[in-house]
Amino acid sequence: MTLPDRFRTAMMQLAPRAGTAVVAVSGGPDSVALLDLLVATRDAHHLDLVVAHADHGIHPESATLAATVANLGASYRVPCEIGRLQLGPGTSETAAREARYAWLNAVAAAHGAAVVITAHHADDQAETILMRLRSGSGPAGRSGMAEWNGRVLPPLLTATREELASYRRERKLDAWQDPANSYPVQL
Repeated sequence: MTLPDRFRTAMMQLAPRAGTAVVAVSGGPDSVALLDLLVATRDAHHLDLVVAHADHGIHPESATLAATVANLGASYRVPCEIGRLQLGPGTSETAAREARYAWLNAVAAAHGAAVVITAHHADDQAETILMRLRSGSGPAGRSGMAEWNGRVLPPLLTATREELASYRRERKLDAWQDPANSYPVQL
């Protein structure tokens, strides 16, 4: 079964059948593929999409990236919300994630969205489990990310990073490559 077919099935099983969904788009490879898949499968999920991009203000090119994401949303005829979080370059990953999810939830509430869709995938899932095992997490932590977590939906948990890269190449989708993601994860 192809990635688009698996994605369509996941969305039909997991997502609300109609309404508004906020799509977290960083501008990176995985979220660009996610947005393209969501637009391509609208006939299956019938969701009105709103692109949400959190400009953390950490990377020097963050404003340019935000403009690129806004243009991407426009190219799909999907409204786009840009959050200028102004966290600064010294912000930790944890603080940035907390600020991003607080903002995403506020965007969802403002649009009456029942769901925030993220681009977490199988490689992220494996990384999460390994990090939790290393920290001595109990049984719940060892299970990884849930398919549905209240408002957050990661429908790509069965897709690998390489499958998403192949999909992007086939579709000729451009994405920003965050230099911080080129370093191996320290476990």
